[in-house]
This record gives sequence, C-alpha cells and structure tokens, in this order.
Amino acid sequence: MKTHSVWFHPTKVETIGMFKRFGLFWMLTLALTVATHAVAADSQSKTAAAPDLDFRIDVDVYAEENKAPIATLQTIFTAGLYIELDEQTGRTTVFDPGKSQITILDSNRKSLVHLDMTSIDSQLSLGLSKMTQEQSVRFLSEGGPLLEEGNLFSIGNKFWRYKFRPTTPSNPAIAISYGDFANWSVKLNAVYPPRKPPFRLQLNQLLIDQRQLPTELRRITYADGRTEEIVARLILKESLNDNDRARIASVYTSMKEYKIATDAEFFKK
Repeated sequence: MKTHSVWFHPTKVETIGMFKRFGLFWMLTLALTVATHAVAADSQSKTAAAPDLDFRIDVDVYAEENKAPIATLQTIFTAGLYIELDEQTGRTTVFDPGKSQITILDSNRKSLVHLDMTSIDSQLSLGLSKMTQEQSVRFLSEGGPLLEEGNLFSIGNKFWRYKFRPTTPSNPAIAISYGDFANWSVKLNAVYPPRKPPFRLQLNQLLIDQRQLPTELRRITYADGRTEEIVARLILKESLNDNDRARIASVYTSMKEYKIATDAEFFKK
C-alpha cells in the first residue's frame, strides 16, 4: 500500500492543497491527541464499537446558515460497525474497528477499497515525528473549554477555534462510539483524499472523556486576514427504523458485488 508521508513533512506542507494554510496546525492537533488516544486505545476499544448498540446520527453541514446545507450525512451504528452514508456523492464508508478495517464504497463506479486502520495510524504517527517543537508551541490550544454566549463552549487560539454545544446521551456508549467514529473519520480524511487537516482530534477526545455528543459544531479558521466558518448540526436517533435496516442490508450486498480496487485505483482522479 502506498503511503503519504510526504504530506506530513514540514518542508512540503505549503505545496499540498489545503495544507498550504493549515499544515502546521494539523500536525499540532495530531501531537496533542495521539498520545492520549494511544493510552486510551485498549480500554476504549472494548466499549467503542458496542455490538448490541443501534443508533443513527444525522448531520447537516452549512457554509452559510441561511442557505441549504452543502452536505447531508447519516451515520448508522450497528453490530460494532459505523456506516456513514453520503447520498450526494454516492459514497458509503464502513468503519469496522473489530477488524481494524475501513471500507469505502462508490455506487457510481460500483467499486470499493479496503483500508487498514493500523496503517492509517502509522502514517499519522510519521507526521508527528516530523513536527518541530516550535510548531507545537505555536499551535497549542489556549487552555481548556471556555463557555461563550449562547451556551457554546470553545477551544482554540488565534489561528483556529471550535465552538460546540454538547449534550449527554442516555447511554454513555453512544458518545464513546460516536467519538471513535469521528476520530477515524478525521484520520481517514487526513491520510487519503480529500486530505483535510485533522482539526477535530483534540475536540473528539474531549467529548469522549466527558461522554458527550456535539449537537452543534462550528469550525472557525483565521488565515491570511480572513475568517472562515463551517457549521454542522447533528441529530441523534437512539434507535433504527426499517429504512435504516434496509440500507444496512443494501450496503452488505454492495460489499459482496462491487469490484475491489487498490487505494491508488480508487482515489485516482
């Protein structure tokens, strides 16, 4: 499997898409969270993918709050799997922590790719090893969560900030499972296309530790004299309906029928 360690090298960051503005920050985020995540991995893995826990989380993502969402996602949690459905792109991503495997299915091309979670973690660790102390200090979150107007908490600094509205689900395992899914989603999208800086790892761990979910999440970045804000709103459904189960069955069928591609083939533009 081809690795992507070049994107984690500090001297190469400015040449790679979004990393031009945020490369240093994402390496810091990795530094702040990898150690905590590694220490918690054994205990968390025993509860994260609870096989008897079935629920769904719907997410609408907005670039402008007064306009239609730019993305609408549904994630189904069942039988120890996290199944993210994106009907706009035709992609379904199946996270299987029990097998340490992520499978991405493309309904437009009728193809899929299997990715190893251990390899993804290793590539992020490589990025951590190439981060300088100066980069780490510059991009540290300034203290713990702050309570702001509108009952939003926030973490961050002058380069980036997350504002979030947390809630406590009836079952703590829901928050743990969602946090584990969110971590793997961030890691996947940092190592493979779209190769987004993994802003959320630090926030994810904070919410896991508190056994909470975000119902509203605002990612704010400050760069080149501009402020950019992306808003996500999450709705928890603590049970699955017949339509959800039909979609799960459809995913299983597609996993048997789609052509298996290599990661290079699957992500080729």
